Amino acid sequence: MKLPAQKKMWNNRAITQRLRTILQSLLIAAGLLISYAAYYVYMDGQIYRESMSNLSATYGQINRTFNLFVQYNWNLLSDWKFFLEENPEQSKESMQKWFSIDKEQEIWMYTDLVLFNENDDFLTLLGGMGHADNCDELFGKLCQSRKALAGSYVSSSGVRRIMFAIPCDPVSVDGVTYTAIGVTYDNTMLEEMLTSNVYGGGSDCFVIDADGEIILSLTPKTEIKDAVSNLSDYLGEEHVFSDERKLERFRDNLELSGSGGFAVHYNDKEYYIYQMPVGMQDWSLVAVVQTEKVDGAVRNVQRMTTVILSFLCIGLLICLLWISGSRSRAQLQNAHLRLRNMENSKHLTEQLLSGITKMVDRFAICDLEKGTYEYREMKGNPLYPETGDYKELVESVSRRYTAMTGDDLAKITNMLSPEHLAELLTDREESFTFEYSARDRSMFMLMNVIPLAFKDGALHTVLLASQDIGVRHELENLANTDALTGLFNKRYFESLLNVKDQKKAPYTLFYMDLNLFKPINDQYGHVMGDKVLVEVARRLLLCIRSSDHAFRLGGDEFAVIVGSSLSDELCREKMQRMRTEITKPMQIDGHILQVGVSCGAAVCPVDADNSEQICELADRRMYEEKEKAHERMKARYMEELR
Repeated sequence: MKLPAQKKMWNNRAITQRLRTILQSLLIAAGLLISYAAYYVYMDGQIYRESMSNLSATYGQINRTFNLFVQYNWNLLSDWKFFLEENPEQSKESMQKWFSIDKEQEIWMYTDLVLFNENDDFLTLLGGMGHADNCDELFGKLCQSRKALAGSYVSSSGVRRIMFAIPCDPVSVDGVTYTAIGVTYDNTMLEEMLTSNVYGGGSDCFVIDADGEIILSLTPKTEIKDAVSNLSDYLGEEHVFSDERKLERFRDNLELSGSGGFAVHYNDKEYYIYQMPVGMQDWSLVAVVQTEKVDGAVRNVQRMTTVILSFLCIGLLICLLWISGSRSRAQLQNAHLRLRNMENSKHLTEQLLSGITKMVDRFAICDLEKGTYEYREMKGNPLYPETGDYKELVESVSRRYTAMTGDDLAKITNMLSPEHLAELLTDREESFTFEYSARDRSMFMLMNVIPLAFKDGALHTVLLASQDIGVRHELENLANTDALTGLFNKRYFESLLNVKDQKKAPYTLFYMDLNLFKPINDQYGHVMGDKVLVEVARRLLLCIRSSDHAFRLGGDEFAVIVGSSLSDELCREKMQRMRTEITKPMQIDGHILQVGVSCGAAVCPVDADNSEQICELADRRMYEEKEKAHERMKARYMEELR
């Protein structure tokens, strides 16, 4: 590969690696963000459920305390009502005597016991009496409904008080008729007695009816400071609920005496609104509590945990980026180092190639590890692609050429295989040379295989340099080749057998002699006979492999040497193929001609261990077959005469 292309490839790899690192970082960051969001949502849900459970426990206890307190007041008022109904004509002094006022006040800390009527006339057991315009709404509601109720009002001294009242039969005291009785408490006293300033003043707690009307407040008002009579309407008007469906659920719970909790935003603060039925009449207890009063500590832990996890994740991400970046930088540095090494060796390579081009006709630099090559043709048009797969290059050379060696098993594909080269070339000082030729013997070349690089002691890169030596081999080619057919001649036949005797190499020899060739010569002349011999030679080459050798020994005698010892069955198949191919009718100069062939075979070292005996045996078997053919022809001729 050329250096600019190598630079471009490594730069592309570096860019790809950076992009991969960025993508991995983004994926990790996205995963961390998703995990963080999932953790936060999960923790919010857990904290909300835990907060609702805490609110239920806290205000459930307040609710039970309030129920006991209310029940006591109904009992107190019921006892007084019974006393009054038994004694409808009373004086203030007699009523005070009947009640242990001081003792009851010390225990329950109520403000006063009151008789009143629809005209807003009132009488207290502590001595107060008169007309209470400020209680007109409360007194009127009780007298109209004629049932027990509770409510709040502002006294003439400006103090908010809570009253529990029930209707009674008319009672006359000092000439004034009263129709209801009640017990009153200062609101602050009631708040302290029932809730003990729950959640440190960060909450409001109301008792309201099904319509949302506030009956009384159980805690000091620290959150909803406005004068509010209907809590449900107020929450709707102030848009405390971000979702109208939550407001509807809140109102449904009031009407159906249900319970539930909501997270809301009001006055730039976060609140929990919790509601539960009181258990008497249609009243509900509603608490408005700052969320930080309920779950502030848990939220701080959540935030601290989130901060710690965030730092850990950021640290992990930075470590991953650093590791990935270090790896990328190391790879890039290695690539640059290899590139500098290549550039440093470029001049040496160019000098080497410059010298090679003066000596060879074509060459290829082959990477045996990757299985690739780079090819250059120095004279004429390229015979192969300039780059490609090494195995395909060797196979292409093998299809065009055959090795000129006495070892018939040595194919070009075997000789240039990476395994064979690695076995032959073990260091830089060694080289490998062999001659090869075109299959039609029109070209003769010399191949030099030179090791260029080793990796971990194994052959990595080789140079294949080819040189045309056709001129040098021209005379030798003429001496070894039959001039008429182009097959090898008897001289080369004997030379090859001599080499095989020396190497003790196995082979199979086929002798062939044409039948009915002489009549063709006699009838059509020697020119026609020569053309028949050329056609027979062509057909014979179709029956053998590139590593096999075909010979014309003289006249109409031919031979084939196969570079291995064949079994009897393979010998018969080989002879049958050659007979079939050669005896096919041939059309020459408008004449349809046909010859027969007799064939004999011998296998070395199965039949004999030297070429002389092998030749004698193959020749004898051929003539035995020829005699049998003559006998068959004679028998047919005699049959025809009869």
